[in-house]
Amino acid sequence: EVRLASDEVPNGRVGIVCPDELLEVVADALRDSAVAFGRATSRGLEERVTLVPVGVAKGLELDAIVVVEPAVIVRTRDIGLRGLYVALTRATQRLSVVHASDLPAAMLGGASAGK
Repeated sequence: EVRLASDEVPNGRVGIVCPDELLEVVADALRDSAVAFGRATSRGLEERVTLVPVGVAKGLELDAIVVVEPAVIVRTRDIGLRGLYVALTRATQRLSVVHASDLPAAMLGGASAGK
């Protein structure tokens, strides 16, 4: 998905927003797939593809965003739906969601989406 995003925004920046507990799993997967990436820091985004902890995503704007495991983001204490909203609204051109767990009801437009 990161490669597709990179191809679709060839001159842009791609962010991979994920819960803290999955950062190293995602980093390992990127390395195993030979995808060059950096990590979001207090100095900003220094690489074209950047791994971003969901808690750091607020205020960032990138051309493409890949949100990893939204249900885990929602379950994260002190982040919840607010963190998911932030993650989903960082992209200016392309948004992707990658998940193995069921999507949160709020993303499905279910009756509990507003609760």
